[in-house]
Amino acid sequence: MATSNDVVRYKFFGSCGILAEISNDGATAQRRKPQTEFNNAVLIGNEPLVDGVLFQVRIDKKVTSWTGSILIGVTTTAPERFKFPTTLSALVEGCWILSGTSVLKDGKQSIIEYTPINIETLDEGNLVGVMRRGVALHFYVNGQDLGVAEKKLPAAGKVYPIIDLYGRCAKVTIPQPSQATANSSMTSSLEQLCFHSRAGTNVEVKDNGMRAQRKAASGEFNNAIVMSNRSLKDNELFEIQLKGMVERWAGSVEIGLTTHSPTTITFPSSLTNLASGAWLVSGSSVVHNRDVVQENIGTSLDQLQVGDYVGIMRNSNSTMTLYVNGREVGVACTDIPPAVYGIVDLYGRCVEVAMVNRTQNNRNEEVLGTRGIAGGMSRSGNQKAASNYSTTYNETGSVQGRSGNQEAVQVSESIRTDAVRTGNPQAKSENQRSGNPDGTRATLGPSLKFHSWCGVNVELSADMGVAKRRQHDKLLAGAAVFTHQPLLQGVWFEVVVSKHAEFWNGSLRMGVCGTPPETVTFLPTTEVIHIDQSWVLCGHVLYHHGNPLVPNYPLDLDDICEGSTVGIMVTSDGELHYALNGRDLGCAERGIPTGVYGMVDIYGQCVQVVIAQQHIVGDLTIGPSVVGDHVTFIPTTQMAPNIPIRGPIHPKCGTNIELAMDGSMASRVRSYKDGVVFSAHPLAMGEMFKIEIIKLADNWKGFLRIGLTSCAPDSFSMIPSLSTLLPKHTWIVNGSTVTENGTILTETYGAALCRLQIRDTVGIQLQSDFTMHVFLNGEDLGIATTITAISQRLFAVVDVYGPIAAVKVIEAQKSTYITHQAPPKSLEPAVKDDEEVTFATTHSENIRLENGGRCAFRFKSYSRGLVVTSVPIPNGQLFQVEVMEVKPTWSGTLSIGVTTLPSAQVISVSKAQLLPGQSFVVAATGEKSTTFYIGGQETDHLPADINLLNLKVGDTVGLLRHISGALHFFLNGVDMVKLPCTVPEGVYGVVDLYGQCVKVSLKPWHDEVSPGVKPSLQGPFTVQAAPFAVQATPFIPQATQATPFTTQAAPISLPAPADRRPLSLPGPTALPKVLGVPWELPLEICNYQNTCNKLVCESLLLPEAFFATKGERSQCLCKDCCSRGAVVSPVRYAGVPKMKYTLPFGWVEYKLELPPRAKSLGAEGQWYVAYHGTAVGNVRSILDCGGLLLPGDRRLRGDEVKRPDGHYTEDYKPPNFDVNRIFMTPSAKYCGLGEVYTKPCRHTISGKEYSAKVMFQVLIEPGTFQISAQTVDPKNANIDEHFDNSELEWSTKSHVSIILHHMYVKLERQATQ
Repeated sequence: MATSNDVVRYKFFGSCGILAEISNDGATAQRRKPQTEFNNAVLIGNEPLVDGVLFQVRIDKKVTSWTGSILIGVTTTAPERFKFPTTLSALVEGCWILSGTSVLKDGKQSIIEYTPINIETLDEGNLVGVMRRGVALHFYVNGQDLGVAEKKLPAAGKVYPIIDLYGRCAKVTIPQPSQATANSSMTSSLEQLCFHSRAGTNVEVKDNGMRAQRKAASGEFNNAIVMSNRSLKDNELFEIQLKGMVERWAGSVEIGLTTHSPTTITFPSSLTNLASGAWLVSGSSVVHNRDVVQENIGTSLDQLQVGDYVGIMRNSNSTMTLYVNGREVGVACTDIPPAVYGIVDLYGRCVEVAMVNRTQNNRNEEVLGTRGIAGGMSRSGNQKAASNYSTTYNETGSVQGRSGNQEAVQVSESIRTDAVRTGNPQAKSENQRSGNPDGTRATLGPSLKFHSWCGVNVELSADMGVAKRRQHDKLLAGAAVFTHQPLLQGVWFEVVVSKHAEFWNGSLRMGVCGTPPETVTFLPTTEVIHIDQSWVLCGHVLYHHGNPLVPNYPLDLDDICEGSTVGIMVTSDGELHYALNGRDLGCAERGIPTGVYGMVDIYGQCVQVVIAQQHIVGDLTIGPSVVGDHVTFIPTTQMAPNIPIRGPIHPKCGTNIELAMDGSMASRVRSYKDGVVFSAHPLAMGEMFKIEIIKLADNWKGFLRIGLTSCAPDSFSMIPSLSTLLPKHTWIVNGSTVTENGTILTETYGAALCRLQIRDTVGIQLQSDFTMHVFLNGEDLGIATTITAISQRLFAVVDVYGPIAAVKVIEAQKSTYITHQAPPKSLEPAVKDDEEVTFATTHSENIRLENGGRCAFRFKSYSRGLVVTSVPIPNGQLFQVEVMEVKPTWSGTLSIGVTTLPSAQVISVSKAQLLPGQSFVVAATGEKSTTFYIGGQETDHLPADINLLNLKVGDTVGLLRHISGALHFFLNGVDMVKLPCTVPEGVYGVVDLYGQCVKVSLKPWHDEVSPGVKPSLQGPFTVQAAPFAVQATPFIPQATQATPFTTQAAPISLPAPADRRPLSLPGPTALPKVLGVPWELPLEICNYQNTCNKLVCESLLLPEAFFATKGERSQCLCKDCCSRGAVVSPVRYAGVPKMKYTLPFGWVEYKLELPPRAKSLGAEGQWYVAYHGTAVGNVRSILDCGGLLLPGDRRLRGDEVKRPDGHYTEDYKPPNFDVNRIFMTPSAKYCGLGEVYTKPCRHTISGKEYSAKVMFQVLIEPGTFQISAQTVDPKNANIDEHFDNSELEWSTKSHVSIILHHMYVKLERQATQ
């Protein structure tokens, strides 16, 4: 395929749309006034498409003011006769357009789902193109062929490329690649390849672009990306040499290609975070736009040392090839577009590189003559290239000159650090074992590799360092490999199991053989244990000549997993030793002759192995001899080397994890996966391992994964992905799905885990009845699974995956939470009720404590008056202070809050509302305003009737944390408001004596509320007692029977295990709102609403997490409620520009919790409102999925979404209309019409029969749906008086353009049969 522009130089034609502007000699175009105008910027190419030559543009600028984006296509009209429309979608003749994911032909959709890539979502720097291939038309994104869009272009006619700078797309450029031919060499006429002067913030380009050096070598490990000064020719090698390294960090140089220009790119912190137009090699993995597309390319860039070379090349066949020390490692990627730039990240240990510019022959002579493959030692020959012009760096980052002495180079390269890429650059090498005080391993001789003579089912990598069994899903055996030379005595030969499959029995077999490999006859059925002069460990049995020799060696190779390292060594006195993950398990047999070859059988579950670096015996800890003795298997947790554990998270973690805060915080620094972390120690029975979400990455999908595993982190040399742990006694909660050893147990557990937000807390606990429980914001979600027949200790495991970018451990101790299965008889508070609480002796400098620490007095100034309670506030107990003295000469007043911070950190701020972290503060912010702060950020304003500036002597102010984590604000003993937050356990009370408030007295823990309590104090787990009151049998823990949450009308009732905490619907309190339109509802809930509430709470058992946490959850739109609220017209307007919809009179509304993207997209203010009807039985699956599905999609429970019956008839159906769409309507009346959309279902409530209907109100993005006539009841001339029948039906193929907003329920009484 020709993909360069050697044949024709494409440009934009001189004429264009009235708002388009062409520059850069016809290569660049932009839309004028992009913030105020969204169309009239159509462009056309100056030449027709040449067969096999790609026309593409790069998106240079996007704006956020509009929806929609770039459109691309072709037209049969010549530029001179082309009449420019306002937008390409308006063309109706001789054109093919790619719009979003669909292809339009002559203005009509010809392919609805042409590509999964929506070109409207492409970011700046991405490429979109079009190519003619004979009579076929293909579209491209970033060089990737999206397939045939049209099979019958005019055979003899010409087609011209056309572009529409529509909506968000404001500027594009036609990239101009090198004009050299594919097989030409670099000539002096072409600009010399060097580094561009524009680079990352932490790198300096020197020597006219020939060298790049990271500025803070030991202080910072990233932000050091450099690029080539021009795009690369086909078959031109972009090559660098490593000139400087430090040993402080993990990871090393990363190299690749990108479509981004060095003049316009926004440099990320690390190269693997480049989200578009990027193909690169990181470690041993190949990454494309953040996604790992190949896990092991055959070598690891992390093992390169000073003097090594690494290069990348885009070949004329559109592939990318990696070169290490002049040797081709292999093809890393395919479908690389033309006009790409070389890009390098001086990451981790790599701190300085130099550009290499040589001809092909010269490069082969110099590089191959002096260097081996990555990680090899210096060979004989010219050492000047390896030693000249190189530097090393000490731990402080200063540069030390290196001599050109040939001996110095050899010595330095004979000492290697076998660094494991942990993703935590601050972690030292985990191989600092005995033998060398600096933790390095001394390598002996040239690196081992596999012999080319091997089993019939073996595939070897180019460097002979990787071996895998071909067709491993079909072939079990026939994959034995040998070392290419005999093993040296006292030198370990190790392999890493890099791929594993669970559908076979048996696994890796390993041993030694005295027979040269080339003399062995390999057949598909050859058993390595029967090879002459062989000693092979198979499972835990050592075989010699096919006979069992040692029946119970303390290593069972059938139990190893992916990431394990297995080693073998023959000592100088002829002893055969095995090792697992760096631990010598002792002598297996004596009398082994010299000159034996290492032998590995890639058998059964073992699919692929990689040779690890060989090292001397002194590097490993020697275990006891077991020859002739029966030895019980030693758990791997006891065999692993000791790693310092300083925090609640184990230092062994996923490759993309960076630990901080003394091992209590884990951040994923790249990609979306490889973020597995473990608890530092196995969990005791009843011990809680709780994390807090502290950072999200909205550009990824998926859920947090949390669970328990018997896999000890120390048993891995490198932490594998979570899927590798699943079959190994592992129980995981992934969103709402629970799995045991990879098998799905349920898909409807804890749906709220699918919607985690910052500050949410998630905990995992194994309780005394061997049930695993997950806690969300302090609330037990019930039994996830029962763990039986497990004797191993279990570690907590968390996968910081997808949108979850960082977590912090906030609890790793035994829990006192109430559980469903074994509720405690009592919950003892931290301080007894009759014991007076005091302020801590650590307080601000202007405070003096009095009355035994129960009073705080600000004796000077107006600020610096912070005090903290000496003990945490018990759950359900009221933290309350009384104002003892005020001074009106000051402005401002008291603030009150709770925090997890220690008192020393609290008093370091000047005001309580500035407290960071888990701090929740109520403070006066104006004459009539009281504001709630979380972590120092203003969150919400309290109701107008709460004004702390009105406090006088004798008034009391308090906060109460409910056991569910809810925080209530009290004024003079009355619960005024539930604050919008979830507070962790163990918080301390904070008071800021500011301004007028001079002195306060701390009241004893208070567990009773004055008679003036508001209706909102009814328990959060109950439905209001009314004529249709819920008759549930409550469970009331002894310690909570006297709390403010226990009222005569409705005591607290904890949900049953299967309920997953159903929705709580207390009666209305303040003025409710529907879509911003307020009206007054009666103070008492109406009977109809209460009956609908019982359907939602008791029959549907919908979890509380689906529904909004702020404002009223349930609003009634029945005739009586609306008439009392003076609601007359149902017509409302929404979206930009405005479009009308109607309110569903006669229904009860339930406000749903909006996803985070709704706020970022401004959906509530700018998107349109419509309704989608469904059957009652589908409600839970829709809420679990978080949105609507298309016909043919599968729900979480596995069944397929079907098109509703009665939607169309043979007599009434639009011609050529695709019915597999999501249908909506702006008319609530039309949505509830008949039984097509809202199918009725009979329910018995309080002994009476009702017909129930349900529909959803949705927000839909403008420009993503079609409007058509009604499809139900076609003979009705006027279905809804507020709409014409031609505008009743809205439909779309886009999932992401719809957000669930409200749920509506309607009940009709049925006659008793």
